[in-house]
Amino acid sequence: FSEFPEGVLFRMQMQAPYLRVCTSLKKIIDLLGLIAAKGQYNIFYDIYTDCVPSLLHYKAVQQERGSEEAINYFSEWLNATLKFCLTYAVLVGNIHRAAKLYSLALHAQLFDADETTELKLQLSSIDASASTTLDEEEKNYNAEEKISFLDLSNDEQKNYFRDTARNMGMDPDDSDNELGRIVARGRQNYDPTDILTDCEHLFVEYRPGGMVANALRMHSAGGMHMLLCVKHKHVHGTGNLLSELYDSSSQGPFQGFKQQHCGNCSDCAPRAPDWKWSLAWQWKERPKHEVFLSKLNHW
Repeated sequence: FSEFPEGVLFRMQMQAPYLRVCTSLKKIIDLLGLIAAKGQYNIFYDIYTDCVPSLLHYKAVQQERGSEEAINYFSEWLNATLKFCLTYAVLVGNIHRAAKLYSLALHAQLFDADETTELKLQLSSIDASASTTLDEEEKNYNAEEKISFLDLSNDEQKNYFRDTARNMGMDPDDSDNELGRIVARGRQNYDPTDILTDCEHLFVEYRPGGMVANALRMHSAGGMHMLLCVKHKHVHGTGNLLSELYDSSSQGPFQGFKQQHCGNCSDCAPRAPDWKWSLAWQWKERPKHEVFLSKLNHW
């Protein structure tokens, strides 16, 4: 597919949003540079703290798409500016804002151990209470790290992605937020229990893609997801909702997977009524179908 004109056009369309974001980012960096040059640090601080969740979101995406030179430049710029705003927040007594910035830096793994130690010493020399606040943020972060994500319930996992997306400016509950709508759709596709309980031969192949999926590392965000019957090798794909792909009363070629393939199937084998899909099950089950799935790599 990638060698055909359609593949070239598809890649161009996929790249277009990234290029628009890069252009907007350059404008932000230039604007902040002008503000800093004029010594208007309070304005710099206010603008930066509003933008930083999106900047960290971009950093995650850039690791996949950017050149080495661009990645290094942006990482150094982001590192320096976030340190500055952390220091400014402590100087003006906004410890709550400093704590939020520090939490974002921890989750983005922005500073190494030496940088973190040096930064905490610097901030503590300005305000002794800063050390206690930052230590609390580290404890919360370390506690999160010790919890295996796979041990969380499906609802807890979905809530984690919702909260993380909100912190990055992608609120799934805001219908006017374009990236938030992608997160919302990913949350709807997150758990296919209602589909897979109908038959043990059904499997969902998640193939996430795009900026939201890259930033959140969310298996059901963006991209193209496929519903397949591993016994009869039926495959349908969608970039929309899996529930509509599976069960749709539309006529002709737009009928749902269930209507086209499952209605008269003599091999239907429903799963146990109490069966539940989980991310751990998905990771364990997928290798069983690797040979067949590899044939779909050019979809």
